[in-house]
This record gives sequence, C-alpha cells and structure tokens, in this order.
Amino acid sequence: MPIRYKSKYTGVIHDTKEAAMKDNWLYLNNPSFRIGVKQNTVKQNSELRIPFIQDKKVKLSNAGLATGAILSTNMLDSIAKYADRAGLPLKTALGLAVKESTLGNPTDDTSVYKLLSKEKEAYFRSQGTGQHINNGRDVEARELINYYGDNDNPYTVLINTARSSKDYVGTLLKGEKYADRLAKKKQGREKTNVLEAGFRFYKNNPTKYNPGQPNYQQLVNKRANEVWASPEIQDWYKRSLEDGRTQKKEGGIHIAPSKRGTFTAAATKHGMGVQEFASRVLRNKEDYSPAMVKKANFARNASKWH
Repeated sequence: MPIRYKSKYTGVIHDTKEAAMKDNWLYLNNPSFRIGVKQNTVKQNSELRIPFIQDKKVKLSNAGLATGAILSTNMLDSIAKYADRAGLPLKTALGLAVKESTLGNPTDDTSVYKLLSKEKEAYFRSQGTGQHINNGRDVEARELINYYGDNDNPYTVLINTARSSKDYVGTLLKGEKYADRLAKKKQGREKTNVLEAGFRFYKNNPTKYNPGQPNYQQLVNKRANEVWASPEIQDWYKRSLEDGRTQKKEGGIHIAPSKRGTFTAAATKHGMGVQEFASRVLRNKEDYSPAMVKKANFARNASKWH
C-alpha cells in the first residue's frame, strides 16, 4: 500500500511529502489560502427539505392571509416538531411561517410590498394569495421562514470585506483574529437544522427577526390568530392530539413526555430498527394493542417529515 502524507494544517492527504509540505507552507505564509481553509471548517446548521405528500394535501380556508394556501399536513408536523424543540408555541410558529412565506405560497401581505423590488411586487400581486406555488413542490425550511441568521461564516464576511477594500491582504491580516474568535463561538454552539434554529432565534429575539419592520412581532401574532382559526388547521391539530402522541401546552403541540422513546424501546426489545418494527406491527395489527399500532403508524409517518 503506497505511503500517503497528510498536511498538518489543512488535513488534506497527498500522494507526496512535497505536496503536503507545500500545503503547510501556504497555510503559514499565505493569508488568503489560510483563511480559505478556515472558512471551510465552519459548520452551518443543516438544511431541511419538507416533502410535499399528495395524500396529505389540504387547502386552507378562513385563515386570513393564508386563505387558499395549499400544503401537505406533514409540513405542519415538521413545524410542530421543531417549534417544540425550540420552545416556541405552535401557534406562534405557524404565524411566523405565514408572515414569512404564507406557508410556502405567494403573499398578498401589503406590509411587505414596500420591501420588494417593483418586479417582485408585480409578481406577487399577479399571483394572489395561495396560488398553488407549493402544490406538489417540496419546501425548503429556509424558504418557509426566511431564516438566514446562521449563515454568517465569519471568514466569508472577512473575505468579502477584504475584496471591497484597497488592501486585500492587509484587511485579511487585520481581521483574522477577530474572525477566529467568532468562529470559535459558533463551533461551540449545538448544531441543529434551520427550522429549529429559526424558531429559537425568533423566540429569543422577536424584534430582531425582521428589524426592517418595527411592528413585526405584532404582525406575526396577527397571522398566528388568523391561521389558527382555519378549520383545516384545527382538524389537523385535533387529529394529532387524538393519536396519543401530543398534548396541549402553552398554545402549542408537544410530544407527550410519557410517549417519548417507548416505541424505540419496543423495537430494540424485538431486535429491530424503528422502521422495521413499525412495518411488522402494521402488517400484523391483530397481534398488537391499538396503542402500539398508533405508535407504529406515527413512526412511519414521522420518517417522512424531514
């Protein structure tokens, strides 16, 4: 087996010792190369794509701005799941998603038109509320709540600043230590997905989520009250309570603590993975209790949430 050589600073494995040494030299002596290497080490929160499931398709009525919005209810499941993890009430999380994207549909929210270009304003006005934009289309979590607060890689910011300055290398050198400190702080934070991160940011900084709108929090609350009145939302909410996996708490929907991990434990006891055991239970419903069948059905549906 041929000998390979790993660069001490970049971690790249080379075929020759000379190539690895060149990497080391560039890292120590070339600020642009070094900061580019550091830039790639900063991990962001993971992306989240919510699939559109046709047999879960609903069209909202009596939902204020979101009236006519088309979505699949597994999107609501995902919102509930990650709002719970972030400690944000479900009603508020729904209001945020409506305010930012009308749950993945075009918007007729005139409060945002002044923030758009004339071309985008004309497009949104021509589409109207809920004109099938996400009808059959998967939805990106960033798109759903317009959250980009975790995207500021300190080294990317430094590089862009240096590019707009007269002294590119000098700017990199001056800002490198500060970028190192910011990157260290980011690395110390628990990584999650963007939907949970966005909900947590709104919970902790509601007035900073969209600082361009001074009354933003009031608008989110208004959208929350509107969408919560939708019969389709209430039907989904009641069904999710009835299946035994959720409980009411502060206006939100939460996985009941007594239910968490019980199905996984049962699967492990049978020497199976969760999905394998769920399939077995659903194929042989007569051999299991109604509660276990409900848990198996939930486990199967939950695998489609993200």
